[in-house]
Amino acid sequence: MALAATIMLGSAGAEAQTPAYEAGLRVAKSRSYKNPECYARVFSEHARLINHHTKKNFWSIKDGPRFSTAVWSECKISR
Repeated sequence: MALAATIMLGSAGAEAQTPAYEAGLRVAKSRSYKNPECYARVFSEHARLINHHTKKNFWSIKDGPRFSTAVWSECKISR
C-alpha cells in the first residue's frame, strides 16, 4: 500500500518538473490564465522540443483543433 502511494506521489511530482510542463506554466502565467497548472499539464502532453535557430530548449505545440479542444475541455481556457 505504501509503495502504491509512493508511486502515485512520485509520478505527480515528476510531471510538475518536466521541462515541457515548466514551459507551459510560464506561457500560462504570462497570459494570466486562471488555471495555469491545467494549461501546463495539457501543454506538456502536446509539446515537442524543436530545433530553433536562435533559442535553446524551444517547446512548441502544433496549433490546431486537437490542442485547442483539449485546453478548452479540460481547463476551460479559450486561446
